[in-house]
Amino acid sequence: MGGGGHKLNVVGLRFAMKELFSLSRLQETRAGRAARRLFRDQGFSIHFAAYVAVNALLIVINLVTTPGKYWFWWPLLGWGLGIAGHAFALLRRSAGSRPKPRI
Repeated sequence: MGGGGHKLNVVGLRFAMKELFSLSRLQETRAGRAARRLFRDQGFSIHFAAYVAVNALLIVINLVTTPGKYWFWWPLLGWGLGIAGHAFALLRRSAGSRPKPRI
């Protein structure tokens, strides 16, 4: 069993990784469909982008100003709960329903 078996294993590993992380496979899963549904909603997309940008900035500020004390976890956790609530509300809404207009 020389180098030929090793090359076959590498090819097999590459194939397995490609299959595991294939976008088409992700889209077929329930989680993939839910993620597509969330990010199609403009309100959620903006909310999530703001969450990522602001919290990245807070992490940098925390690590630069007070490297020994990690306070960035608190806004990350609090706002993360808000993101989770937003996602939950969107996913509970039935696929064909529209949100009620605000007055």
